[in-house]
Amino acid sequence: MAVKLQNNFLPHTFNQKQAAEYIGVSVPTFRKYLAAGKLPQPMRLGDRILRWSRNALDRWLMSRDA
Repeated sequence: MAVKLQNNFLPHTFNQKQAAEYIGVSVPTFRKYLAAGKLPQPMRLGDRILRWSRNALDRWLMSRDA
């Protein structure tokens, strides 16, 4: 039986789609930024589960505005 993780499992974290929306880019653009090393590294919660911290994304957004 597979366990489906809800986002409230780790509050203040985002999956890839949510993180892209949070920083205001499309998912393909988010993936390009990630591949280029331009984004904070995600937390790995297993082989295929990645989560980005809201705080890390906020710091990234502030660094872009500077």
